[in-house]
Amino acid sequence: MSVDEAVAAVEALLAQERLNDLQESIVRQAWEQRSYPEMAAQLGYAPSYVKYVAFQLWRQLSEALGERVTKSNFQAALRRWQARSGQTAWGRRDRAQWAAADVPAFYGRETELAALDRWILTERCRAVALLGLGGTGKTALAAKWLETASAAFDRVAWRSLAGQPSVEMLLADLCAQLGDRRRLPSEGAQQLARLLALLQQQRCLLVLDGAEAILAARSAAAPGCPAGHYASGCERYADLLQQLAESSHQSCLLLASREKPKEIAALEGEALPVRSLLLGGLAPTPAQAVVQDKGRLRGTQTEWTTLVQRCGGNPLALKLAATTVRDVFEGDLSAFLAEGTLIFGDIKALLDQHFERLSRLEQELAYWLAINRAPVALTELQGEILSNLRFARLLEGMESLERRCWIRHVAAEAAPTGEPGCLTLQPLLRDYVTDRLIEQAVHEIACGEAALLHRYALIVPDAPAAIRQQQLNALLAPVSEQLLQALGTPLNVKSQLERVLGQLDARSPLGVGYAAENALNVLHQLNFDLSVREVCELAPPQVCPT
Repeated sequence: MSVDEAVAAVEALLAQERLNDLQESIVRQAWEQRSYPEMAAQLGYAPSYVKYVAFQLWRQLSEALGERVTKSNFQAALRRWQARSGQTAWGRRDRAQWAAADVPAFYGRETELAALDRWILTERCRAVALLGLGGTGKTALAAKWLETASAAFDRVAWRSLAGQPSVEMLLADLCAQLGDRRRLPSEGAQQLARLLALLQQQRCLLVLDGAEAILAARSAAAPGCPAGHYASGCERYADLLQQLAESSHQSCLLLASREKPKEIAALEGEALPVRSLLLGGLAPTPAQAVVQDKGRLRGTQTEWTTLVQRCGGNPLALKLAATTVRDVFEGDLSAFLAEGTLIFGDIKALLDQHFERLSRLEQELAYWLAINRAPVALTELQGEILSNLRFARLLEGMESLERRCWIRHVAAEAAPTGEPGCLTLQPLLRDYVTDRLIEQAVHEIACGEAALLHRYALIVPDAPAAIRQQQLNALLAPVSEQLLQALGTPLNVKSQLERVLGQLDARSPLGVGYAAENALNVLHQLNFDLSVREVCELAPPQVCPT
């Protein structure tokens, strides 16, 4: 049994026409005896998330096969099943069957479907990138659009990039799906020339799904890797995408990705044959329909609106939240929302692996965007950051976050300051980054450390009163409450803050930081009546603001 046959067997056993990208990658890499950390490093996911998805897959296979299946024995389990059932070797799946990306229920996205019609069918663009966070429905949108648009093409080739196939393997697969099954030439340029010839001879659509898998994630070796650059071993994809976007042909590439490759960013434009379509959240009505598919939930219209807003309209986040409401809160939406948190379980695991792909600069900017609570101008943001960040570096970081679909632009009239060019995080990501900042700040203080306390403001000193109130509710109050829970009494919190401030180094590269002011705000929140001078006496000279 080959690995392709194993993937097909798993799909048959689970009664799925197609595994999702990550499931397929896990099957393929487990077949090659790779460990979960090795899978995570190659795929750009958090190890805990890969292990969780794999556990769910082995559990389903265990139920289907009637025996316990794990990563270490699933090859043997599939072979036993094949012998028992009398199955012959599975032929390689025909990936041209794009309908394998089954869409049993699809709601909304009329504007996006119309844009694909206009760009690909009417204006005949050569490349279109479908971009969005995980769970926004990029694959589903592509499959839904093809239900009606496929008749406009002579051939359709659909390929997942989740397993990081080599460009040579991909080209062989695409050529075969487009009708040319001859052996590829050995030279790379000739391999690509064969595909381009097929795209010139007939009207084809190439769908490359899960393209973020071939893009580099942050690692110990590359902590500053910006978005859009390629993972080790995938560098040839840069030439492939550029040739598909620039060469003259009558076909189209439809690329679905969580991040925008730099070739797409360089070549796209409103009047150019390369476009990008960013998928945001669903509108309230289709979002509510997605949730109701999980079962009838009870709530007022205001509560439904709150759920959709807190999930950012993300279909996957809505489905996961709906499952919790149904199974844990017996369908009571009000009780679920009263808990005050959405970032847990599967949603947190998904967002963890998004965050861990960010460079250190991107993570710092994400924290500051979450702290500001509202859209903020770049010049204002630069003034808040302590690391003397040059404006060019700030722009670079924001451009990278934008390519990863983390931020959105806000018109001047909608910004609190009325300035043009204001930016903010996507709603679901803002809540996630806020929770992460609170958790890490509490952990550091409890352990006697002060990195986050010194580097980030829980309440920005010069922020408007309305923003300061939001920061108090979203950041200062939760940090204070959790410190009280962790340390037991307000006096214990005060003593720990004294120890933390006493350890600060006045010669820190950050210079005058936010630690003393953060400590003062926490102590005020816990009803200690202290002045800035009294708090500063606990810290070394030069650390407190003057």
